[in-house]
Amino acid sequence: MRKIETNLERKTLSEQPELLVSWIDTNYVRQQRWFLHKSARLKELRLSDSWILKKSKKIDIICMILDIEYFDLQLKDTYYLPLMLDFEHKSTDKAIAKICGHDFVATLYDCSNSIEYYQVLMNYIWAHKKLKSINGYVEFIPIGSCTPYPIEEVSEFTGEQSNTVMFVSNKDIVKTFRRLQPGINPDLEIHLKLCSIAGSPIPKLNGYISYNGMDGTEYTLAMIERYVPNDGTAWEYVLKYLDRFFDYAKIHHHQRKVVELVHSYSMPFQKEVVQLGQVIAELHYELAQVFGYADIDKNDLSEWQHRFLDNVERVFTHSSKLPNWLLDSKDQIMRQAQKLFDIKGTGMKIRIHGDLHLGQILKTRDSFCVIDFEGEPLKPYEEVRKKSSPLRDVAGMLRSFNYAVTLMIADKKAQIATDERMRMTTDYLSRWGRCWEEIICNKFVEEYLRYTKYKGGNYLPEDELSLKLMLTLFKLEKAMYELEYEINCRPNWIDIPLQGIRQCLHDLV
Repeated sequence: MRKIETNLERKTLSEQPELLVSWIDTNYVRQQRWFLHKSARLKELRLSDSWILKKSKKIDIICMILDIEYFDLQLKDTYYLPLMLDFEHKSTDKAIAKICGHDFVATLYDCSNSIEYYQVLMNYIWAHKKLKSINGYVEFIPIGSCTPYPIEEVSEFTGEQSNTVMFVSNKDIVKTFRRLQPGINPDLEIHLKLCSIAGSPIPKLNGYISYNGMDGTEYTLAMIERYVPNDGTAWEYVLKYLDRFFDYAKIHHHQRKVVELVHSYSMPFQKEVVQLGQVIAELHYELAQVFGYADIDKNDLSEWQHRFLDNVERVFTHSSKLPNWLLDSKDQIMRQAQKLFDIKGTGMKIRIHGDLHLGQILKTRDSFCVIDFEGEPLKPYEEVRKKSSPLRDVAGMLRSFNYAVTLMIADKKAQIATDERMRMTTDYLSRWGRCWEEIICNKFVEEYLRYTKYKGGNYLPEDELSLKLMLTLFKLEKAMYELEYEINCRPNWIDIPLQGIRQCLHDLV
């Protein structure tokens, strides 16, 4: 936390947003979970716009839109940052600076998890408030009839998120979008379209916050969803299950009938995977009905090929962080994209989730609920909105099951390595884990295909070989994207997509 000395008076401090920005250390920004390009060197934080959300004796809340430039990236990012000036000196782990002025001492911090911030936001939503900013305006828009309630508690969702997600009194969820792109956020767009469909496997939309600049720029700052009671994400649910599964494997690792044992143990979980396959199939059916569908033509295949090749080239710019076997496989990987043109009957394209994995699904008491429709964090909105094969989402789910298994195998191996009492080999972990993955993934795909046909969805390849080839190519593309993401954000995890790439190349031979 920085210490700032200034001659400013307390009453004018919040009216100096440029000065407040100058006190934000770039290292502070890089360390935040919502910041994307953690491996890049920040050049400048520049104020784009700001507005005062609240001004009182104890606190001031100033909301900012910041433009961020880099030394080593030819791009500019835009982020939303709500700040609080606290004049009561509350302690917080999000403190940015301690400011000592002419007649005050204040703590400056990100207030995205403070109850005062959400009390203001929700009251403004219920009142359909409109605020003037320096260079535009901010509108708080309710959906349907709203019943105000006292906000006495907020808690932060601590799962893997590039946004800030807060539970408000166990009634609403406020998702604050940190990295901004022009136009309506795809997550909000899909909720606005599907929220009127009874039984839709997504949360109900209760409102949203929109920013409009004088130059016509529009950003979605936040959206408010009705809280869905749940047992956490499907990712958390699967990891807990795998923890028990590998304990079972440890007891029975010496037995030879691995497939039979894995199949028998996983039967209850397979029933839930069947349900999950139905939920994703239902989601795709609704998206196809609402947004329509179209033929996949040669232009689409050409665009997908170029996108795949561009992704590969971006990954190989990090050559110093890649293993030799992958560097030697570059030409082989590049050739795979051509196989898209060899597929007979590619099916049709629809609006899809775009970043579907177990972490984007909530495990409810009776079923599953799909969330987060922004698409992959590295992709621009215009690309996320483009219709594509629903098999991309299916490939994302299969990669997510692979992530969970690979992560748990590594975790269990590490536990065994530190326990001197355990003399057994760890080879069984991979054997049992991969067997489980194959059974579960096959069950998921089987039920997804069956339920899609039952609903009358005619947008999938009819030929089984074509479907399998498309699915494998999309898994390879997803694994390449994951590798770039992990290099930038979680370098300790790069072995997971590397293993996925190796397996896909083996399957495509």
